[in-house]
Amino acid sequence: MAKKDKRQHGGKKGGHKSAVNRIENRDAFQRLNFLHQAAVLMSSTPTTTAITAPTSGSTNTKSVGINNDHCAATMRNLGRFYLHTRRSVERKLVLRSHPQVKRTICKYCGGLLVPGVSASVKVSVEERRPVVKTTCSDCGTTRRIPAQLDGESPRLFVDRAAIVEQTEEHDGAHVKGAAS
Repeated sequence: MAKKDKRQHGGKKGGHKSAVNRIENRDAFQRLNFLHQAAVLMSSTPTTTAITAPTSGSTNTKSVGINNDHCAATMRNLGRFYLHTRRSVERKLVLRSHPQVKRTICKYCGGLLVPGVSASVKVSVEERRPVVKTTCSDCGTTRRIPAQLDGESPRLFVDRAAIVEQTEEHDGAHVKGAAS
């Protein structure tokens, strides 16, 4: 029985490895994930905080609102630093980010685009196509991303390139079969 088990798993003691263990640069992707999450945390801090301070001579506490614009700007800059570090790790190891992750980063200032906090998002119609306009609140750069119509499936450029390659391979095999 033990010999059958070894043959079923490719003859190796440990059996076949799962897909999680086969990812190249797994540590680098974990680091990129951590840096992105830290940037999201730092960039989405509120600009005002309420601090409760005891009033003199009584046991009641009084809520004092403190405007922390400088603190919020520092936190956003720290988030921007984490994104810059993330980008340098990507470049050094020649890794690619998913387009949805890239869309959350401002191309001009490198800040994180969090709707309602560090960016404003508007949907408009340009040339009969809906477009999502994201404007960075730090630098004012506007990014336009085409939106899908009802019933239309989202297709990224990467996906379209794969479809074109498959079509070319299919057409090439079809032409070879016809020539024979």
